[in-house]
Amino acid sequence: MLKRMGFAVESFLPYLREDLGPHSADVMVLWVVVRGVCRQRFELEKSFFTCGPGTFAILHHGERHDLIASPPGADVYNIYIDLSGHGLPQLAPEFDDVLAAILPLDLSHRKRFDMGVRFQLPDVNRVETYLKCIELELREQRAGFEDAARSALMLFLIDCCRAARDGGFVRDKPADKGTPASIERVCLRLDREFAEELSLEELASDADVSVGYLCREFRRYTGRTVIGYLQERRVQAAMVKLRRPGAKVLSVATECGFGDLSHFNRTFKRLVGRTPKQVRMGQA
Repeated sequence: MLKRMGFAVESFLPYLREDLGPHSADVMVLWVVVRGVCRQRFELEKSFFTCGPGTFAILHHGERHDLIASPPGADVYNIYIDLSGHGLPQLAPEFDDVLAAILPLDLSHRKRFDMGVRFQLPDVNRVETYLKCIELELREQRAGFEDAARSALMLFLIDCCRAARDGGFVRDKPADKGTPASIERVCLRLDREFAEELSLEELASDADVSVGYLCREFRRYTGRTVIGYLQERRVQAAMVKLRRPGAKVLSVATECGFGDLSHFNRTFKRLVGRTPKQVRMGQA
């Protein structure tokens, strides 16, 4: 069903596991705790994060993690997303930026954008209703099940985007790198204001550091230059916008902060391996 639909839901009622053993999946995994408490850790983290009802996390392609739950366990839903041959439901345009920030929409980005994301869903009962609906529709496959499942997935993603936008989300990074607060501040600003004209001097001034320090520490922490990180964020946002019906490449380039169409095309092709036009037309 995952291959056919591009998404699937699996419930663990309850989830019980007390032994450590990092594991991963070849697709994106979104999971939600609806009842009980468990502890989760991404492979590069030193300590576990306590997850209670409403905790939502995203495991990107191939990302390894541990999830521990002692008796009586926790009720957990896994949502599997395979974008290799499928797209996500079309959400309202106001969710484009937050969706791009939390969900890399192309497998070519798996090494650039992989980082765990966690945030809290305010209405876990409503979210569970959507997930139960998806799981039931895909299992029973009654008339109209594909449309019903996609509609429930769309409602689920809307709730996730609202929660991420309104409450903020946490990107999980290796705990032993001692990230300076100034670099965190710059990353956050680039994530939020990627479409603006941002100079190194402005970013350094806002973080109260020198340009030299910013460039050196930013690359040590993220593995990319400031400009490279900014370009990737812009391309990631463009991936969302290009999949909208009637999207125009020039308009998308402008909305995502590219002032020159040829520069947008070159940067996009270098990072994604396809041209913006090919992505807009759904070509692999």
